Amino acid sequence: MSNYKVYKWGPLLVKTKVKDDFRLGLLERSKHLDVDFRKRLAGHIDNEKLFTKQEDLDYFMYNIQQYLEIYFNEAWPNFFNKYKKPKEVKLLSLWVNFMRPGECNPPHIHGDDLSFVLYLDVPETIAEESKHVINNDIGTPGGIRFMYGADGLKDTLSYATEQPVTGDLFLFPSHLTHFVAPFKSDCTRISMSGNFAFNRGGDN
Repeated sequence: MSNYKVYKWGPLLVKTKVKDDFRLGLLERSKHLDVDFRKRLAGHIDNEKLFTKQEDLDYFMYNIQQYLEIYFNEAWPNFFNKYKKPKEVKLLSLWVNFMRPGECNPPHIHGDDLSFVLYLDVPETIAEESKHVINNDIGTPGGIRFMYGADGLKDTLSYATEQPVTGDLFLFPSHLTHFVAPFKSDCTRISMSGNFAFNRGGDN
């Protein structure tokens, strides 16, 4: 798989697209979640649910491996040559966000080593709404912005803004600040996210 994008700035941020059968499988599984995860998250979103069933977690880990390899192949030795490539990647948390009009995710970071955002369903009305925005200083409606370092320095790339579409996957270090701007369209934007921890075998 070679269709992916790497952002040339500070942290390693990779964007790619997942296979549709994987996305649809996760979307179907997300409809049956019932564990409220809002207290552990930064988002101002009313419906955020945690994946807890082992069969769902196994399904995710089996299918995400090829996309993690994209990240790791780019990371070593280009970015993380100081560290050994992890012997194991452990999934620590996995949840889904059902985002509605007016809701948002303020600037925040995640814990652990590696995080991701995967877009299960982004209605086209959100992208159409973004075409008519006059001021996008906080990002386009429903868009995601990643921020690193000092903002506004001359000749310095300090943020990356994306208007995600269905199937997009972003992989990034958990300490990378990011946020999601609200939208007005009467629809539900479904994304999922999670965190991984690295096992490097005791050596840096």
